[in-house]
Amino acid sequence: MPYLKTTWEDDVTPISAEKMNKIEQGISSLDRVKGTYVGDGTALRTIPLGFTPSAVFVCGEDGGTRYGTDSHYYNGGLALQGSAIKTGVTSAVDPVATVNEYILAITTNGFKVYYTQYKPDEAYIYQNIIGTNKNGKTLHYIAYR
Repeated sequence: MPYLKTTWEDDVTPISAEKMNKIEQGISSLDRVKGTYVGDGTALRTIPLGFTPSAVFVCGEDGGTRYGTDSHYYNGGLALQGSAIKTGVTSAVDPVATVNEYILAITTNGFKVYYTQYKPDEAYIYQNIIGTNKNGKTLHYIAYR
């Protein structure tokens, strides 16, 4: 529905149920929602939206989705319906194998965020932290219908 602006003037523009319903319909049909959440440190958490998004972008307060050189800290990215974000970290024990841990995934009526920390040992080349649900961390999101 295309948006047609109404110039509202006190004591001139009549307010009707039709106009109020049009406003409500416009609000409910927004094609994207933005927001923030604070991680609670659990391994898996669902952020409810009230609709199943086609795409979700999550980032830290600095706008970044990953940082690190000897360690990898994942705190977001762009997930699409049917295509979650995973780490794809190579195992030091078997260079052909990868550890595909979830970072961000779309679910019915929202999206899933994760928190996991791998310590450096013989199984992993790098320390990896999946921080889309790190305790106390503020993250920002844009979800598209």
